Amino acid sequence: MVEKISEQHIARKSVCWRIYAWVIVVQAVGATIATLYYDDYGVKDVVDLAFIVTGVVGLMAYAYGLRIGAAGFWRLFLPMFVLWDLFFRLVIMKPAPEGDSVSHYLLLCALLLLLVPQYIAIYRYQQNIALS
Repeated sequence: MVEKISEQHIARKSVCWRIYAWVIVVQAVGATIATLYYDDYGVKDVVDLAFIVTGVVGLMAYAYGLRIGAAGFWRLFLPMFVLWDLFFRLVIMKPAPEGDSVSHYLLLCALLLLLVPQYIAIYRYQQNIALS
């Protein structure tokens, strides 16, 4: 027997997505400030920032039920976002040979686990836009 999802369940799910979205906003702002403070800000960082901001916009739009952009844009953006995150974190930001690579990769795994729900939200978002 299939039951309809209660409005309370939908509201609770929405609150969880909104809390998660704000956690990602804080993480994104912190990462950007750290990059500005510790690194030479270059083209790779500008591209990364563009992906981060666009990803946060998609996540917030999903969490708050807003319609921003077309489904086709988000359908193209999502795989590029995931691939960029992997490329940027694994290739561009790999640790120095004399550095502590174990802690670097553990931190990377934690970051990617934190970002998986964002990828899921953007996927669901583009599905919702396509259906409406």
